Amino acid sequence: MLLSSQTGAQSVQPTPLELPHGVTVVEEHVGTGKLVEDGDKITIQYKVRDSLDRELANSYKRGMAYTILVGSRNSDPLVSVALAGIHAGGIRTALIPSDVVPKGIGSIIPPKTDLHLWIYVIAAKAMDSPKVESTYAERTQGTVEVPRTLAHHGSART
Repeated sequence: MLLSSQTGAQSVQPTPLELPHGVTVVEEHVGTGKLVEDGDKITIQYKVRDSLDRELANSYKRGMAYTILVGSRNSDPLVSVALAGIHAGGIRTALIPSDVVPKGIGSIIPPKTDLHLWIYVIAAKAMDSPKVESTYAERTQGTVEVPRTLAHHGSART
């Protein structure tokens, strides 16, 4: 368990906050770092449990933090909702009712499962503009030279 002195956070009296779709967020510690906004690159630790307190996911057990771009189409919308208004160094729990994710999420979250999400924001950094990771995009912008043989779907044929 992280102590507020380890996270750079201030302890607060947990007060539930109702968000859209029935999601309830409880601020465990208020961070003193950057306010997380759409487009920020953040690094988090998280734990996901179901209503029977069974662990479904845990970044600590994997041994590595998770980095996402908040609000991007590749980030989980539930995480983005739970992160609204948090500061780096902050810790939150979010209670997500089963009707928000009625079909579950992949093989990790079964259908019709109430979720308890715990999030610790380790760091947040504003990104100037997300870069498209594409050889074609880089070539058209003139930022990278790609040999003609590699520009055709990775094939060495010309």
